[in-house]
Amino acid sequence: MKRAVVGVVGLLVSVQLALSGCSPWSGASTASGELTLQSGESVISFVGIKNNAVAVPGNFASLRGGLSIDGRRAWVEVALDLLSTGNKERDQNISAHYFNVREFPLARFSIDSVSGPESLPPVGGSVELVANGVLEIHGSRIELAVPVRLTREGERRVRVRNTRALVLTSEQLGLTQQHAILKAVCGHEALSAAVPIDLDLVFAAGS
Repeated sequence: MKRAVVGVVGLLVSVQLALSGCSPWSGASTASGELTLQSGESVISFVGIKNNAVAVPGNFASLRGGLSIDGRRAWVEVALDLLSTGNKERDQNISAHYFNVREFPLARFSIDSVSGPESLPPVGGSVELVANGVLEIHGSRIELAVPVRLTREGERRVRVRNTRALVLTSEQLGLTQQHAILKAVCGHEALSAAVPIDLDLVFAAGS
């Protein structure tokens, strides 16, 4: 479950999107400058499945980040110990036994290329992109291609959402042993090793 959350960088404490190596978004509709992730409006959410039937939703809502319109770079930072599933004991178990946040408190998603339109849409419009990069978590590096929709909500305000659930597994993330430990600690008959993650990130001028 934790894994999916992370993979958001993401989902993430850290998910970084670096859209370097790409030409800037250009044209009359382009905004310029640095935008800041709006923590109160942004969330990384996930759903874990236990005992083959019970869905356990969770999220990371305490996020930090920034996005450079001119440079097509962005970063998102998530504290892995600040997840919420509605059960404090469960949250602590995931943080300690799965993420091992004392040793690995951060996750980072660095994007090195973006496929899609090179111009921002006009205010009110959207474009679909594929963010290609590397997720770094718990000492592992996983290459990912994440389809996202960027919506221009204002002259200097954009919202980024994934268009397909980002599904990460414990095996992918090198956390197979941690998954087994978490399952035993929680006393579950079964615990899904694959977790879907959804991103809803708002970047705007100002804090």
